[in-house]
Amino acid sequence: MTETKDEKTQGNFKISKKKLYILVAGFALLVIILATYFGYIYAKNSPINSNQTSQSQNQSVKQVQTETKPEIKEVQAENQPKVAVDPILVSERRSIAFQGKIGDLPVLMSLNFKDGEINGQYKYDSKDEDLQLSGKQDNGNLKLEETVYTEKEGMKKTGVFDGVYDGKSYIGKWKNDSKELEFSLNQIFNFTEKELEVGFDKECVIYPENRDVYNGASLENLVYSSQLKQYYFVVGVAGGGCNGSANRPWVLYLTKDGQKPSVLKDLSAESGMSTGGTIRISPNGEYLYVYQGTHGGICSNYNSFIIYDLLKNKVVFDSASGVDYEKTNGSFIQYFKKWVNNNEIEYYEFTNDCTDAANPIDKTIVKRAKF
Repeated sequence: MTETKDEKTQGNFKISKKKLYILVAGFALLVIILATYFGYIYAKNSPINSNQTSQSQNQSVKQVQTETKPEIKEVQAENQPKVAVDPILVSERRSIAFQGKIGDLPVLMSLNFKDGEINGQYKYDSKDEDLQLSGKQDNGNLKLEETVYTEKEGMKKTGVFDGVYDGKSYIGKWKNDSKELEFSLNQIFNFTEKELEVGFDKECVIYPENRDVYNGASLENLVYSSQLKQYYFVVGVAGGGCNGSANRPWVLYLTKDGQKPSVLKDLSAESGMSTGGTIRISPNGEYLYVYQGTHGGICSNYNSFIIYDLLKNKVVFDSASGVDYEKTNGSFIQYFKKWVNNNEIEYYEFTNDCTDAANPIDKTIVKRAKF
C-alpha cells in the first residue's frame, strides 16, 4: 500500500513530538541539577556555616595537638637532663640518706649536714669501698667533692657531684677528668641529729667535762639487705664518750618505709672498744661485718671485727677472740678485704713489733674466716 503525502506529514509530526518531550524532560532535569549545585555553593559560603566549619576545624586541630602533646613532652624529657625544682636548704643538723643511680650504676649515699658543712660517703652496690664526700650547700644546690685514700697520694680527688636537693631527691651531674654522668638519687630517710642519738645513754655520752668536744651524731657506712628489706648503718658520736674517746659507734637499723632508727647492737658496750664504724653486708644480705677497735698510737692500736648474723641476731665470729693484746708488743689490726662467699670472709691481719719502738717491724698477712 502506498502512503500519501498527508500520511507522511502526519508520521513525521508524530516523531518530532516525541523528540520534543524528551528535550523538555532533559532540560527540566538539567535545571534541577543546576539549582541543587548552586544551592550547595551558597549554603557552604554563608557566614553562619563558615563559622561552624571554622570552629569544627579548630576543634580538630586542638584535638590533634592534645593527642600529640604528651609525645612531645616525653621526647623532650628524654633529651633534656633531669633537674630538680624548688631547692631546699638544710639549715639544721641532719643526716640524709639517698638511693639511686649514677649513670646505670646503683649506689647508696649518706650525708651529714652540720653548721653549713656537708660530710658523708657513698658506695656502689658492686663494690665494697666507701668514697668520701665533702662540700657545702648554696640554697638547694649541693656541690660535693669525692675523695679516696691512696697509699701514694693520700686523699685524692676522684670526682664531683653538682646537683640540686629539693627535699625528696638529689639530681644533677657527676664528673671526673675523663667523663660526665647524670645521677638521680631518691631520699630514703632524713633524721635530725637528736633522732640519731636514740640509742645513746645521754648521761654517759655527754659528760660535762667532755661537752666542749662533743660534736653530735653522724650517720656512717650505710648498707642495705635486699633479703630483709632493711638498711643498716653506724652512728658515730664525736667526743664526749663514757671514757672521753673520740668516737663511740653504734649499729642501728631502720625499715625501708623510713621509720625512726632503733638500736641493733651497741658495739662499744659489748666489746669494750671505742672506735670503728666500717660495716659491710654479705652478698645474700644475711651477715654484717663490723669493724671495731681502739686507737692509741702506732704501737698500741688494737682493731678487730665481728660478723653479726642478722637472721639469728647474734655474733657468729669475733676476730679478737683468743688474742692477748698485752703480748703483741705493738699494734694488732684485723680488717676487711672481701667476701669470699656468703659465709666466708677474707681479711688482713696487720701487726708490728714495737720492742724497738723507734724501728717497729711491720707484718701483714691475709687470713680467712668461716662462720
